[in-house]
Amino acid sequence: GRLWCVYEVNEALAAGVEPHAAVSMNYLVDYYAKRRTASSEELCRVETDKATCFSDSDRDMIRGRIEQARGFKTLDETISRF
Repeated sequence: GRLWCVYEVNEALAAGVEPHAAVSMNYLVDYYAKRRTASSEELCRVETDKATCFSDSDRDMIRGRIEQARGFKTLDETISRF
């Protein structure tokens, strides 16, 4: 999931708004559990191109907007610096 979140970050960047990361408590619990066994690279990996959403038409629109704006690789690099 979370393709809409990826879209919102992409749109904020396109509008010149500096986004900031926010995570759920479940994410933090998982992060700290994984921290014991995973490498820093694994923990910090961002793969926005793997995000999904329920609607096929939404998915196509979002992916098209991201690919037009900067592409998933550049978006991943930007998010990694949050």
